[in-house]
Amino acid sequence: ASIAAVARNCPKLAMLNVDWCANLTASTAAVVEYCLNLTQLYLEDCGITALPESIGRLSKLREFVLDDNQLKALPRSIVDLDDWCYIGLQNNPLLQTPPYEIARQGIPAIRRYFEGLA
Repeated sequence: ASIAAVARNCPKLAMLNVDWCANLTASTAAVVEYCLNLTQLYLEDCGITALPESIGRLSKLREFVLDDNQLKALPRSIVDLDDWCYIGLQNNPLLQTPPYEIARQGIPAIRRYFEGLA
């Protein structure tokens, strides 16, 4: 089954680990749409280049690992995640918005960065 099919059929899913699955950028939107109960989401080394703007809907998320991808920017809605949500972004060499040095400090630092752009 595809990641999107799993997401549609498992709305109560609390943890999803799809580390090392190639080219998941499109499937990420389905996960956000259907899996609102996720507390842990592991997307390490999946070739992800962008996150959906709706990522902030995952209000229960406490651990979000995106290490070793090709992210260029984080959507502004990422600041809607809980301040205590760990976000792993190591080895995303293209990340510019916000810069990695800010993003690695967590959701409160990312929020301050985006507020400063407004």
